[in-house]
Amino acid sequence: SYEIDARDTLFFRTDFLRTRQIRNESAIDAGGQPITVSSANGTSQQLFLELGWERSLSPRSFGTASLGYDRWDYTTENNIDNQGFRGELAINHVLKETFIVGMNAGARYRSFAPSRFSPPSYNTTVNMNLSFDYRISEKWRLRGAGGPAGVFVEEQAPAAQTVSRFAPTLA
Repeated sequence: SYEIDARDTLFFRTDFLRTRQIRNESAIDAGGQPITVSSANGTSQQLFLELGWERSLSPRSFGTASLGYDRWDYTTENNIDNQGFRGELAINHVLKETFIVGMNAGARYRSFAPSRFSPPSYNTTVNMNLSFDYRISEKWRLRGAGGPAGVFVEEQAPAAQTVSRFAPTLA
């Protein structure tokens, strides 16, 4: 992060994670002894980037605006590569030194690559949350947020049959 002045701070966050999935299976060898056979089951990678600006609105309140990008890549068939962009605005108020309350609004657009199970698809999520951050002790913090969200899904080639919780099956 870079503190521009007493009220404004720019920040940048990034993370890269690569995991390898290994499957262990028990078997009996030719001599009748139990053995464990390991096999590589694929890899997954996640890239996360975020750029933001935080501004002090008063001695006890601050606002944040941020833009982010994340990407998931898989080598296994049962997972779908995807990437997303998001934006968020938030305002927080310090009630006391150990307790912060706030609210935020954000939107995220995510695209999913085609797979042998599904065509490419896209979704947009819009949400608003009330949040809290309570510092229990020097080492422990409790954070939470919740509120309404809307999810809008689009497929380039929809499946032949669509099922809804709120309507009968549509062909």
